[in-house]
Amino acid sequence: MAIAAGRLADRADLRAVAVFSMGALTIGSVAAAFAPTFGLLLAARAVGGLLGGLLFGMTGRIIVTSASPEHRGRAMSLIALLMTVGGMGMIGAGGFIMAAFDWRGLFWVLAAMAATALAALAVSVPSNGTGLPRPDRALLVDTATSGGAIAAFLLAFEYVDTDPWIALGALAASVALVTVWVRQKTSAPTVALLRSPQVSGALLSLTLLSAVTGLLNFSLPFLLTDVQGVRPELVSTVLLTFIGGVAAMTPVAGWLADRYGSGRVSLAGAGLVIVAVVPLLFVDEATGLFDLGTRIGLLGLAFGIFNSPMNAYLLDSAPAEQSGTAGAFMATTRTIGSSLGPGWRRWPGGWARRRWTATACRLGSSR
Repeated sequence: MAIAAGRLADRADLRAVAVFSMGALTIGSVAAAFAPTFGLLLAARAVGGLLGGLLFGMTGRIIVTSASPEHRGRAMSLIALLMTVGGMGMIGAGGFIMAAFDWRGLFWVLAAMAATALAALAVSVPSNGTGLPRPDRALLVDTATSGGAIAAFLLAFEYVDTDPWIALGALAASVALVTVWVRQKTSAPTVALLRSPQVSGALLSLTLLSAVTGLLNFSLPFLLTDVQGVRPELVSTVLLTFIGGVAAMTPVAGWLADRYGSGRVSLAGAGLVIVAVVPLLFVDEATGLFDLGTRIGLLGLAFGIFNSPMNAYLLDSAPAEQSGTAGAFMATTRTIGSSLGPGWRRWPGGWARRRWTATACRLGSSR
C-alpha cells in the first residue's frame, strides 16, 4: 500500500487518512489476538497491513509540513529513532512478552500501542477538512500494480532455493506489474522522481543498509537460540544493544545533518556501518553474549549516524509537492531491505547458512 498511499498523501487530508489507518491497525490487532485459527490470524494481519499501510505514505508529508528545512534533520532523527525502536525494539521486547504471556499477548500489546498512537494522531496531525478520499480507479490500479510487484519480488526470494521455477515465475510477474505501473499516466510524476540520481541513490542506500538490520534480526536469534541454546529474554537483551547504539547517535546525527548537510553525514554513516559489520562476520559458537552485544551495539552507533540523515536527504531531494511519495518510497525500501536481509540467507551457499548451519550440525553431532 505504501507507494499508492504516498501519492494519496500528496493530495489527501493527512489527519483523516492517518487516523483511519491507525484505527485499522488497532482493530486488526484485536482481531488477531482473538483469532481461533491460523488462517483467520493471517487474514486479520493481512487486512490490518493493507489498511495500516496507508500510514507509511503520511510520514514524509507530515515531516515536510511540520518542520522547517533548517530543522528537518532533527525532526527526521526523532522519527527515525522511534521507527527503529518500534521496529527492532519490539523484536527484542518480544522475547520478554513471550516469556510472560503467550503469542496473543503480542497482539494485545500492539493493539494498546496502536490505540495510543491513534489518539496522538487525532490531536497532532494537521487537517485540511476534506476528509477521507474515495477510492478511485487510479488508486486501485496503483495499489494492485506497485504493491503486487513488490509482493511478487519478495516471493521470488522466498522460493529461490526450494522451487526455482516458482521464484522465476514470481520475478517475471513482478517485472510485468512494474511495466504496467510505469505505463499508467498517473505514475508519470512518480517515475520522474525515481529517475532523479539523488532520489534513486538514496533509495538504493536505504535498501542495502536496511538489509543489514534485516539479516541481523533473523540470523542472530537463530544463532543464539538454535545453536547456543540461549533463553528468549537473553536474546532480547543482546538485540536491544543495537537499539541503545541507535538511540545514542540518532539525535547527534540529526544535529550534524542540519549543520553540515544530510548528504555528507549519511555518506559518513554508511561508511561506518560497513566498518561495523566486519566484526560480526567473525561471530561463531564461541562468541560470548557480552562480546556479541558489544559488536551489535557498535553497529547500532554507526547505523544511527546513517539512518536519519539519509531519510532527511531523501525528503530534501524531492519536490515539496511529492514529499508524500518520497516518504512512501522511504518506507517501502526499508521494508524491502529488511525482508531481503533474511532472504540472502536462503541463497544456496549463503554466508549465514554456511557458517551457522554447519555450527548447528557440529553441535548436534557432539551431543
